[in-house]
Amino acid sequence: MDSRGLAPLEKHGDHRGNGGGGAAHFRITILGGKMYVGNFEEAFQSRGSFTLWGFAQLMRRYGGKLPDLELIFDCNDRPVVEAEKYEAAGAIPPPLFKYCADNRTVDIVFPDWSFWGWTEDWDEEARKAFNQTNLANQCTHRYKIYAQGWGWSVSEKYILACNSPTLLINSRWHDFFSRGLIPQRHYWPIRDAQKCSSIKFAVEYGNNHTAKAKKIGEAGSHFAHEALKMENIYDYMFHLLNEYAKLFKYKSKIPPNATQLCSELLACPAQGKLMEFMEETIEKSPSDSPPCKMPPPFKLRDLGDFARANMEAINEVEALEDEYGRKQYERK
Repeated sequence: MDSRGLAPLEKHGDHRGNGGGGAAHFRITILGGKMYVGNFEEAFQSRGSFTLWGFAQLMRRYGGKLPDLELIFDCNDRPVVEAEKYEAAGAIPPPLFKYCADNRTVDIVFPDWSFWGWTEDWDEEARKAFNQTNLANQCTHRYKIYAQGWGWSVSEKYILACNSPTLLINSRWHDFFSRGLIPQRHYWPIRDAQKCSSIKFAVEYGNNHTAKAKKIGEAGSHFAHEALKMENIYDYMFHLLNEYAKLFKYKSKIPPNATQLCSELLACPAQGKLMEFMEETIEKSPSDSPPCKMPPPFKLRDLGDFARANMEAINEVEALEDEYGRKQYERK
């Protein structure tokens, strides 16, 4: 995808499969204010269902304002469109929508399914009265640790929302909002290569600088509660799709075997928690107000300044941590 525009998605090859270089679970087409979906394969757990539900709610909110377009969506935890591979071949990378990306990939980041619901494992926990999984109970801890594993993790927003300082272990993956987080303002950075000693220092530093720790916890929580309000999520989705559609150089058409996607078709067969979450998150009517206005594009210089300021904040923490380590060593 670049200024030359988008060729038909078929030209980018087969996007079916799970975890490979051409992974995708479904294809969305918007034509004349209506949305159509063609499924390639089932996504893990209910990710596909709730992601499609999110698209359906966007249509209820801003459907008549969305331009014609089509996209392919992969519901897995790791990005797959490696920029270097396509640059070396002089080719345009396929426009693959996902929940995450990293500095080496150009997957298009999109809000994840859990903004609308996530049903698995809740039935068993409900029988245990949510003794181990109640998110409010977990917010009683003085510090919260965010760690990713084999891939990107959905839990970052829940941890930030707890009003406790988030100890965020540096990770290669980012989602649609995480690059807006500022170290030492919204979270405390933790080294990935030496997690235990880095966390130990962070806790001792926070216990000795309680006002600063409290301020970080409050700022992170404010970000999660305010920046990630659902009206902001829908505005992000709208503007992303609107800008994406400007790159098309062909007229979309309804693919074979695609079906019209709407809230009723998704909700009618739903049962149990799936239905409950859909009822809770349905957009009852079109929005009375238009989407927010897009600010002017960032200048590369401004983005560079932002990145440097964040790196300086991380370097400052690591310098404090190194000094703490030296003093601990000298005492032995």
